[in-house]
Amino acid sequence: MADVSVNGMVAPHGGRLVDRILRGGALDEARRRAPSLKRIALNARTMSDLELLARADIVSIHLVLGERTRGLIGARELGLMKRSAYLINTSRGPIVDEAALIRALGDGTIAGAGLDVFDEEPLPLDHAFRRLPNIVITPHLGYVTSETYRIFYGHAVEDIKAYLDGKPVRVLKP
Repeated sequence: MADVSVNGMVAPHGGRLVDRILRGGALDEARRRAPSLKRIALNARTMSDLELLARADIVSIHLVLGERTRGLIGARELGLMKRSAYLINTSRGPIVDEAALIRALGDGTIAGAGLDVFDEEPLPLDHAFRRLPNIVITPHLGYVTSETYRIFYGHAVEDIKAYLDGKPVRVLKP
């Protein structure tokens, strides 16, 4: 198997998080689960968005939605990607121009996509994404893991106990 370039569009704090995840054992786990891979290496470096799009086999988006990121990936950006590339968006739907992505998937501009977020949620039953053979869609549940629930519910119990003891924690400030 050839080497694969996985590139992410991340905010500064997201980059540190991805780095911690990868260096914290995800690479070892990937190697264990896929011993046929020649190598999996983390060679992170900063590059322009255009270079990232042109070089990547997989582009994974990890950005907050704002004025600068809305529509960040449109027809031009998808056209820069390799025909064999995949786009992953688990951040916010409007970061990617849905109409441009539908065209790119339909005409083979890119190989495929994985989406957990959409412009409109829940995704309408008649949406074009539901008919495309080269897309994997999930209903905005990418965060649903046993570990996430353990943390959420653990914090809830801690919050209630601390409040009842008169020593609230994680207090929101207006």
